[in-house]
Amino acid sequence: MPKKRIFKYCIICILTAASVFCFYTWHNQVLETEKQKLQTIIEHNKSALQYEKNKLEYANKLVNDYQKLEARNQYSEDQIKAYLLKNEHTEKNIPLFNINNIVQIENHDDIKEKRKNIINYIWKNKGFPHNLQPNKVEENYADKAYIQNENIENLTRLTFNMEHGVNSYVYFYKNKQPQNCLAIYHRGHGTDYHFYQAAEPITNDFLNLGCDTLLISMPLLGVNNQPQINIKHLGPITLKTHNDFAFLENESFSPISYFMNPIAGSINYANQHHNYTKIVMAGLSGGGWSTVLYSALDERIQKSYSIAGSMPIYIRNSQNESGDYEQLVPSLYKIANYLELYIMTTSNKRSHIQVVNRFDDCCFSGTAFKTYIDFVANKALSMGGRYFLMLDETLIRHVVSQQARKLLKQDIQNTFNPQNTL
Repeated sequence: MPKKRIFKYCIICILTAASVFCFYTWHNQVLETEKQKLQTIIEHNKSALQYEKNKLEYANKLVNDYQKLEARNQYSEDQIKAYLLKNEHTEKNIPLFNINNIVQIENHDDIKEKRKNIINYIWKNKGFPHNLQPNKVEENYADKAYIQNENIENLTRLTFNMEHGVNSYVYFYKNKQPQNCLAIYHRGHGTDYHFYQAAEPITNDFLNLGCDTLLISMPLLGVNNQPQINIKHLGPITLKTHNDFAFLENESFSPISYFMNPIAGSINYANQHHNYTKIVMAGLSGGGWSTVLYSALDERIQKSYSIAGSMPIYIRNSQNESGDYEQLVPSLYKIANYLELYIMTTSNKRSHIQVVNRFDDCCFSGTAFKTYIDFVANKALSMGGRYFLMLDETLIRHVVSQQARKLLKQDIQNTFNPQNTL
């Protein structure tokens, strides 16, 4: 065969191969584009379905709540309070003991030592997660289910992927008129029903004060996932409640990190984009518990507010209130009990306000706090901090009252005066 023909055939083969390769590449690009479009549609539909699910759950909860209110409406509020007062858990129900015997904090060095030991327990000698950042950042995140406020410039969703497939999603609201203030509201155990009752009003309060705002839920709850994992000797288990975390604790891992990491990482992320002069944190119920523990560990939190979030274990025991895993895990509270944690939240000239709902229909009601309030307040004051307890008698609910919200706003604005407000 002549060389020219061979050369011609070679050129044809090369061009054909190149054409096939180009077509194959183009075809893959088209498929990838269509795949991405399909994935976007799926994610959008997931979000829409979740939104509808949230609304349905909210509606069902409203019906249940209405039925409870109907039952309550057979009696006046005064009659209900009279009944609750008659059966109230008070300081008189607590056996006499010397509170000094269970508090081992005399000075700032004692606080530093306890803080170091708690950090070592939670993060297993790796230190506090000062450099932790979210695994995924979604700016201009579109979620119509949460918070409509004219002061929001944009919403960013932060994703934290943690051990055993446990994920936490944090919503970061940037303010149109920022006042160098970062506020964290922790929803605790709240479902979306509780979100509209508690989280939305307080988050709006923070935004209206000019604060950039982080909205956080406890692990496994709210917008967070409930993964199924295989545990040695136990088999497949779906992590549904915090009590399931007890199966995961070992010498190299503490599930308490599930509660603390999203808070620390979110503050780290927000701080690297804006150097805030004021950082405050508040939470209801389990969010109040989270606020106490986190504020005890991170002195970046200048003011903290715990609403119906915890009580010392000696009060819980006498009141027959158990609580979830995180509220009672022995290894943690042998390092620092609740009274010591309350004191630690006030270190370095900081302040903590604990709100007790006297007629709470969930938990931590009554007046047994009188066994420790003066002791904790005086101990905090002696080291330059401020601890204040507000007894809220306005509602017969496990919520944040208008009066408590007023207190928070005044305190953040530095206009709170206990003698004038309560």
